Amino acid sequence: MKKLINCFAVSLVLFSSVIWAKSDQLCINQTQTLQPEEINVVEVSRTLPEGLVLDPTLPVTITVEKSICSEGDAFQEFSSLGLPNIPDLPSDGDNRTITQQRGCIVHTYTQSYKGGRWVTTTYKAVYLDNCGVSDV
Repeated sequence: MKKLINCFAVSLVLFSSVIWAKSDQLCINQTQTLQPEEINVVEVSRTLPEGLVLDPTLPVTITVEKSICSEGDAFQEFSSLGLPNIPDLPSDGDNRTITQQRGCIVHTYTQSYKGGRWVTTTYKAVYLDNCGVSDV
């Protein structure tokens, strides 16, 4: 099994990918992190279950994970097409993590793309120790 790891930044978007080949199949696991200025918070908030919201006045970070596999002459196919901008082209099985800090709490939502929409699978709120406490 061959493995190649790429990591590069373009326009404040972090991409990383792992490419592996197994017999006549080539697979790419790609992760892309969007920065707050690239995210439509209102649109993303609509994908959350009722009662869970994002504050549109605070920064949000989204990390998207996607796997793409191809049969046959996959190396040529992937090298000619290049890696897709994965948040623009979600497909079933893609995953994303949405993170936002509001005050002393970090809110994390994990979603999977199923049936043409993002479905929230987990929600976690973590209180930051010593948040807002100063050493006087």
